[in-house]
Amino acid sequence: MDFWKGYLFLFVAVFCFATTGVVGDSIISLGLSPLKLASWRVLLACLCVFLFLLLTRPRLLKIKLKDMPLFLLLGFVGIAAFQAFFFTTIELTSVAVAVTLIYTSPVFIAIISYFFFREPITRQKALAIVLTLVGCFLVTGGYEEGFSFLAWREAGLWTGLATGLSYAVYVIVGKFVLARYKQITVLFYGFLFGAIPLMILGLPWRSAGLLLTAGISWRLLYLALVPMLFA
Repeated sequence: MDFWKGYLFLFVAVFCFATTGVVGDSIISLGLSPLKLASWRVLLACLCVFLFLLLTRPRLLKIKLKDMPLFLLLGFVGIAAFQAFFFTTIELTSVAVAVTLIYTSPVFIAIISYFFFREPITRQKALAIVLTLVGCFLVTGGYEEGFSFLAWREAGLWTGLATGLSYAVYVIVGKFVLARYKQITVLFYGFLFGAIPLMILGLPWRSAGLLLTAGISWRLLYLALVPMLFA
């Protein structure tokens, strides 16, 4: 039973994550900028988790001051930068390319682990890195005549790689804080410290009218409540 339950949870998580790009792309096409989309998404998710914890398990809102730098790094880079770069890449390229470039994150994890944690890059890891890069190159169309992808929308390539790097930071830092706190506590403080820079840079309240007039609200609520919390 537990075996099939694990596969069910995996399927739900993959489905939720897969819909993020499609729904996000539809919102961008309706006129909401990637940065404002990221801002609203993280802010709404943060508020939902906060209310849930406040009403049900307020003790889980407590964290130690010494762990604050980890949560700041998780929020600023792993949440805010990831969301902003991901949706920007969708706008500049396509959903398929944006999602594919996320999978450069294992390459960044291996490099960060080598330099900061002295984890050796074995032959197996090196081979995996090469295969990952080759796979991303092929899927994104880098093999086309004239290397169209590499010349094509260069900014999209760099924001896509930045998405992979920020996700790598999310995975590494998340591993440390999850060893000390419940998952929902990590989610809340990640969202909280991710919302701060996004609110400052994105100024989402300027697009409040657009949310009500362009049919964006339900899509945004879906992105904030389903993939953000369950993927």
